[in-house]
Amino acid sequence: ARVSALLTEDQKFTGSRIDFSADVPDSLKLGETLGLPIRKTVGITLRGTGEITAAGIKFESAQGKVGPHKYAASGELPLYSNEPALNFDAAIEGPDLAELVSIFAVTDRIPAMPYQLGGTLLFANNTLSLKPVSGNIGDNKISADGTLQFAGSTPDIDLKLSADGTNLNSILQTQGIEGGPAESYAVTSLFKLSDSGITISELDFKTQDDLLQGTITVGEDNNPGLVYFDLSGKGADLRSLLPTIPGYTPAAVPFTVLAKGNIDQQRISIPELSATLGTAKLSLAGELDLPPNLKATGVTLKASGPQLSDLGSLTAWGSPDYAFD
Repeated sequence: ARVSALLTEDQKFTGSRIDFSADVPDSLKLGETLGLPIRKTVGITLRGTGEITAAGIKFESAQGKVGPHKYAASGELPLYSNEPALNFDAAIEGPDLAELVSIFAVTDRIPAMPYQLGGTLLFANNTLSLKPVSGNIGDNKISADGTLQFAGSTPDIDLKLSADGTNLNSILQTQGIEGGPAESYAVTSLFKLSDSGITISELDFKTQDDLLQGTITVGEDNNPGLVYFDLSGKGADLRSLLPTIPGYTPAAVPFTVLAKGNIDQQRISIPELSATLGTAKLSLAGELDLPPNLKATGVTLKASGPQLSDLGSLTAWGSPDYAFD
């Protein structure tokens, strides 16, 4: 590390100008020394200028790299507080967002995409507050306002998000959801992530032809593949919108739907579902065990229409095409 300064005669050197630089080959040792939540070894560089103030050090410019990730920042580091908080405006870019986050936390559901992000941040008590941060992740534009807490192995994330992009499927795949539409999209929601799973609430999601609103929760402590949903939607093609559902192929028809329930690898449980699928009308409640142990429990179904195939097909039953009531 190197520091040069033009000092004033003030007792605490208030108003003094400083130039600084540092090269840290081992980020793990830095984290242990400063009490920062750093999980892996990368090189860190820092160059900048600043001024000593009555509260601490005001950074007028600071820039460098964390591994392959470039950053620039300006802000203030308090030196005389028992619980210091770093408040700064920052910009960062790099080849892989998941790799960046992996330096600080587990990254199972972080997109492994190039990124450019910037905004106002506050770091205190192992919590990073975004006020907000916006930019690009891959081909997706994103804005986030909220907090990330780094106390555990997985960050606790509580964010208000908005995003739009040209390929929704590429984002869904990073969350373990296959078979989504490769279409342009726009979405706003509240997003929470913890060790137990993900909750997406106040969802307002649009593709070129579809609208979906509601709440989705992915995962729980003993069943990470469990998906809860409380949704309403409408669109031009149900098959193009839905991700892969084991044992079921939706029809490629216009639709409206109100649905509450949960899905995992073994079972679909639906306390309430009403829909129009093409020319068909449908209401459904009950449980369906998925293949290979296909079984219906407490299922009540009301459906009518000129083409049964409008309801889609189950792997075990196929999709016969005749009128039904």
